[in-house]
Amino acid sequence: MIKRIIFAILSVIFVASCNGTGGEVETGKPSITLKESTITEFTLTFDVTVKNAFAASYVCVPSTSATPTELDVLSKGTPINKIGEEVSVTVYNLKPTTTYNILVVAVDDNDVITSSTLVMTTAEEPTNVKLQASATTHKSFVFTITPTNADEVFYKMYEAGATATDADILQTGTSVANDAPSSVTLTPAKGDYFVAAVAKKGDKVVRATDLEFTIVGAEVVNVEIEKVHGKDYGTDMLYDIYIKNSEINVIKLDCYYHQGSPTPIGEYVYSKDEGYGKVVHSYSYTSFNNSSRLFFDGGTVKVESAENGQYTLKVNMTRTDEKVYDFTWTGVIQWN
Repeated sequence: MIKRIIFAILSVIFVASCNGTGGEVETGKPSITLKESTITEFTLTFDVTVKNAFAASYVCVPSTSATPTELDVLSKGTPINKIGEEVSVTVYNLKPTTTYNILVVAVDDNDVITSSTLVMTTAEEPTNVKLQASATTHKSFVFTITPTNADEVFYKMYEAGATATDADILQTGTSVANDAPSSVTLTPAKGDYFVAAVAKKGDKVVRATDLEFTIVGAEVVNVEIEKVHGKDYGTDMLYDIYIKNSEINVIKLDCYYHQGSPTPIGEYVYSKDEGYGKVVHSYSYTSFNNSSRLFFDGGTVKVESAENGQYTLKVNMTRTDEKVYDFTWTGVIQWN
């Protein structure tokens, strides 16, 4: 029954092969010769000669897979279109350092034969490491480090003009994953820098192309304060800081009291969520003269008591457009 199925399939293959260079059967029993040719980390090339057959197909499967049946090879394999002469076949998109089994099945009117298994192993992928920039802001640099076939991977940041040796990177650099890409964020001071990286495999060390970057530093906005209003909501204090001669007319800062504190005195840290000692995102922004807004996304506010009923506000807040409001004001807060 299996043979009938095989020959039914082969009748289709035969018609297709007759449209190519195969199709004419030599006398004698079918024969298959397989021999190894070349290998790379992603391809295997072998030479195959099929004689005295009207059709043949091959498969290349991982050695860990089950051995395909003759029917599987003929119905799901790749046809060999040249019968009676040596053909060079390359199999692509394979995995490095992986062993594969190659099988060929050929048929004529009466016989179905299977080649002996040709075992081939792809080459080891070369050790390598690549650096790629992802994002740069006024205060940070984000990059990805991607290793290939490495035992260890290290990177290190240097100031522009410094000497970076492989030995120094290995000894004093930061280790990252050796088998997957790693995203790294650096936040150095204003200046010019470069990142160097190496991958180590046994005694072999490979260096990535250095990645240069510049931290320009934040743009600090100069402000002239006209007055400050404060509104106490019991849990938080909303400060309205009015600005003179600016594209914005007011800076709003919503500071939540420290736990157990009856006064607004203290330092507050930016947060997207409400909480003790936080400058909360939802009501902390700059309001423009045209009524549009830009919110803050980082920074601190420090409130201190001064003489004669005055307060000192020390503000260092960064807006979402990376502009920084860094100022100190002392005066009487007008309570609403």
